[in-house]
Amino acid sequence: MVIENLDCLFAYSNTAREVLPLFRTWYEDARRTPIWSKFNLIVTYALEIYITLDVQQSPFNVGLPITLEGFTIPNILELAKHYQLPWNLEIAEYLYHMLGRHPHLIRLTIEHFASQKNLDITNQNWQNILALYFKNSLHNDSIYRGYFSRWWNIISRHANLFDALGQLLNDPAVSIELPAMTAYNLEYLGLVSREGSTVMLRGELYRQYFQAQVAQLEQLLTNLNESSLQAAINHERLQQLEQENFELRSLAERDGLTNLYNRRSFDAIFAARWQAAQAEGQGLMLLLCDVDFFKRFNDTYGHDVGDEVLKKVAQVLLCVKNDFSDCAARYGGEEFVLLRLVKDPPEAIALAEKIRLDVAALDLSTLNNQKLSPPPKITISIGVVLYFPKLGQDRQAMFKKADEMLYKAKSNGRNQSCCHFQDSPKEVWI
Repeated sequence: MVIENLDCLFAYSNTAREVLPLFRTWYEDARRTPIWSKFNLIVTYALEIYITLDVQQSPFNVGLPITLEGFTIPNILELAKHYQLPWNLEIAEYLYHMLGRHPHLIRLTIEHFASQKNLDITNQNWQNILALYFKNSLHNDSIYRGYFSRWWNIISRHANLFDALGQLLNDPAVSIELPAMTAYNLEYLGLVSREGSTVMLRGELYRQYFQAQVAQLEQLLTNLNESSLQAAINHERLQQLEQENFELRSLAERDGLTNLYNRRSFDAIFAARWQAAQAEGQGLMLLLCDVDFFKRFNDTYGHDVGDEVLKKVAQVLLCVKNDFSDCAARYGGEEFVLLRLVKDPPEAIALAEKIRLDVAALDLSTLNNQKLSPPPKITISIGVVLYFPKLGQDRQAMFKKADEMLYKAKSNGRNQSCCHFQDSPKEVWI
């Protein structure tokens, strides 16, 4: 059995805690049980998880570790031949120069050229064609975007890596000596060749991409505060400005009242979760919640008190979040949404019922520094939908179905949930 890209699993901490001990169990079973000894498991993962997990050795303490080495020029020619590309030595050397031996990026490039018949680089203009190809690949929609954006995300969050990258970009043709752990981490990312603590940037395309990112960051800092740009040469100030940039992005993503994701962010996350569920064959649950009689509440107690109620409802949603893969958002007014990858209908039903009961149990005796007597009570109605997304399906149909279930819950008396499960002819009321 082969499991590829296992590093993706670490984005889901609860699942990782359940899956990884299985490997140890299978390993021990193979030592004791003849039939298990015939079971071969191959796991692939990117070494960059050492940085994100802040570990210095493999999280897998059993088995035989094998590190995939970078490609040589003969390797590139052999792989191109496998894809029936009649490349010569000069083309392979150019690819080697641009991508710095990175096996995955080289394979990705060769596969792309093999599939794009209009990209013929066997003629005398091959160098101009490749130069334009790599120039265009710096855009966000290129085939390298997944790798580049992930590397930049890691580097921009680790000051030592950001500093080291700056030194490498100043003169990429020169080797520099770095603290040992920084050198190892850059090697884990596949960006440098390392001898001891001395490193050199591997690929010309990396230099072009990261220089463009640093230039964008500098422009952003200029736009934020031109007068502070000179002070940004001090590393401590640069970190502070990066934090300000992060906070500005957070303001754009978050609802100002509840600090939940706003509607625009939810729409983007919904699209990503839909694709993830589709790719992994998982169930995707959407809860659409609406505070019952909220206009009447606002008319009775005032909008300031009403805002405090919305904050408390938001806290209920935050408290039931499983991990960072869940998405809780304020969709508008008194309407909230929650997304979660789930296994089956009972899990969706249990979550909806917990949210409904927790909201009904909120203590509203003091709101906006006002004591309310008798304390008011609020309830919510919930539309619940569980889909197992398939190719060709439209995620907006899922949202419309959740809206329909919410309408039925409110029409049927409020303070309840109406659930629809894909391919089920009946709704479930709770």
